[in-house]
Amino acid sequence: MEQWIESLGWKKLVAILIVASIIFLIFIVLSISRPQNTSSLPLPSGNQGSESANHPASSFPKPTTISNPWLRYQGSLFQLNYPPDLSADPRIAQGSRESLILRSSTKNVTINIQSYEPSQTSVAKISNIFSTLGYKQNPIYISGLSGNEFSGSVLINSNRVWEKAVVFENSGAIYKLQLAYTSSAQDFSIEQIFDQIASSFHLL
Repeated sequence: MEQWIESLGWKKLVAILIVASIIFLIFIVLSISRPQNTSSLPLPSGNQGSESANHPASSFPKPTTISNPWLRYQGSLFQLNYPPDLSADPRIAQGSRESLILRSSTKNVTINIQSYEPSQTSVAKISNIFSTLGYKQNPIYISGLSGNEFSGSVLINSNRVWEKAVVFENSGAIYKLQLAYTSSAQDFSIEQIFDQIASSFHLL
């Protein structure tokens, strides 16, 4: 009798283990084959990276496209490039070593580049004039030298005149590049041309 009970208990134990193993295997198979629920996760767009790269956070105006090649002026002290719609008028003004005036035939735009004798003026004196007018001042590098950039506007005879100037010193000589144009509002395309001319400026 005791042998029969022991034999019956062993069989029940084996049966329970077999059933438990089968249930465990079914659970694993169902877990692997079940698809993941991704409805709550936003799918990344394949164009997100390119869109962020193509739209940088910048408010700078786009460079002006010029169809014709630029011209080059080379004097005794400096050289620069300028667009063909500006005329170049080199001259020697009183108190200056070398002077160049760029003018537009279609717009009221003038760019004056001058090199002064140190006995005539100084960077501090020229800078003080623009500071008195309340122009904004920023440090700048031009032709590998540090200088000051001024920008602002004044009202002259009911006309709004916008100006942008770069002032620096080299070997005792004082240099000034100054843009002036008349407009009811600031014209970034004109100032972009001035920036490109200034970036091409090189001392000889």
